[in-house]
Amino acid sequence: MSPRGQPVGKETQQTKEGALFAPDRLFKVVLVGNSSVGKTSLLRSFCEGRFHPSTTATVGIDYSVKTLTLDNMQVAMQLWDTAGQERRVSIYFF
Repeated sequence: MSPRGQPVGKETQQTKEGALFAPDRLFKVVLVGNSSVGKTSLLRSFCEGRFHPSTTATVGIDYSVKTLTLDNMQVAMQLWDTAGQERRVSIYFF
């Protein structure tokens, strides 16, 4: 854990001087929906800024992090991509 009580992982960034810093705010966003509706495409487009036409189906769960600067604050978004399943699935976040 960071000094701010936030997890240290992909959302932690390194400065030019080599120091690590955690974002001021951390949000976890879960994308859910049926198979083949575009959850992975939406996530990749937002995080990478480009569309991948040959995206394959997500197996299980995956996540990406997008860090933004809003009002002089570093905001990290953990974007969780779930496999499209019509039945209910339990996901635990720690």
